[in-house]
Amino acid sequence: MAEQVAWIGLGNMGRGMIKNLVAKYPFQTPLIIYNRTQSRATELAPTLSKPVTVVPTIAEAVAPSSIIFICLSDDNAVTEALQTAISTCDIAGKLFVDCSTVHPDTSRSEAKLVELHGGSFVTCPVFGTAPVADAGQLVCVLAGKRDLVERVKPFCAGVMGRINLDVSTPPTGAAGNEDVVVDPGRASLLKIMGNSLGLNLVDAVAEAMTVAEKSGLGVDTLHNFLELMYPGMYVGYSNRMRSGDYYKRDEPFTCCGQWECWLWFTREALIKKVKFEERDG
Repeated sequence: MAEQVAWIGLGNMGRGMIKNLVAKYPFQTPLIIYNRTQSRATELAPTLSKPVTVVPTIAEAVAPSSIIFICLSDDNAVTEALQTAISTCDIAGKLFVDCSTVHPDTSRSEAKLVELHGGSFVTCPVFGTAPVADAGQLVCVLAGKRDLVERVKPFCAGVMGRINLDVSTPPTGAAGNEDVVVDPGRASLLKIMGNSLGLNLVDAVAEAMTVAEKSGLGVDTLHNFLELMYPGMYVGYSNRMRSGDYYKRDEPFTCCGQWECWLWFTREALIKKVKFEERDG
């Protein structure tokens, strides 16, 4: 039986993910899309390679669907969307896939809430910025029960992303036990850890740039050193800091060419990520 898929959330990430989902996944029925600001959905639909169904409410997205992807800005938005779905629909038998960046405890609460009402849940945050999502090159991190994760994987690597990273591995000694309870927060935890590494890298380059400029060494000299010794993301961040591109755009949709460019993120998004790290110590 063909899956009817719905997508909730058309932010900067969601738009790119949907673009690739529609173009590359062999849907037998049109993808259903919902966004709180409906004009964003109606404006996006004609730009996609195949027809989609735009609906005005979460209930109309969830009710006919067997798999529902969620990609929203923060924990409160995700929780509110799930609560709306549960209060307006029978979610028994439906699989919810959360691609949002949320705290691991939120992922666990989501899973419990959905399962309490007869549904199932997979966590699937992604690494990459909006340009990377648009290019279909995200790293998809999945956690959940094995059979559920396998249902989600075909939508990820080769469609929305370049690779799947399954962190659903049961505890040591439990391999092969299909009944092992997998922590859905594992994927969100890895996402936060990855974010922390990225932010630390940006901070290191920024501090080095400041010292190079103030000391008279020169940012170009430092940049040449980075190209020789630390190619890749260090050089990408250096390029953006030197050009000032990161602050010249209202909604920057270009990055340094790296899979996770932290100079792209909004101030609010970065604050959220730092708060997650502080909460987890």
